[in-house]
Amino acid sequence: MNKDFGIYPDNMTPRCWWGARAIATNHKYGLDIPWDRQCYDGEKDDDFLFWINNTVIPKLDQRFKNCDTKIISFNSDSGRFHCEASDRNNYGYLYIGCWEV
Repeated sequence: MNKDFGIYPDNMTPRCWWGARAIATNHKYGLDIPWDRQCYDGEKDDDFLFWINNTVIPKLDQRFKNCDTKIISFNSDSGRFHCEASDRNNYGYLYIGCWEV
């Protein structure tokens, strides 16, 4: 499995996982998540991908525009999925990991 980008959980092997290293340099324009800085592992899950595209990315983008990206952690409304993001004190990137709980 390729876990080069993003945050992977330490204490479990998730059924599905998505990670990315977003470019976070200009708060005015928001996050840039290049296709070649993303990884996916596990079973395909349309609900998971929908949550990432329609909740996670917009929420993280808004937090970044508000200059609030130190450590972000939240669950989906159902509690089924989890997201963690952090700049890891590397001003210029935002590391993101999402997985099924």
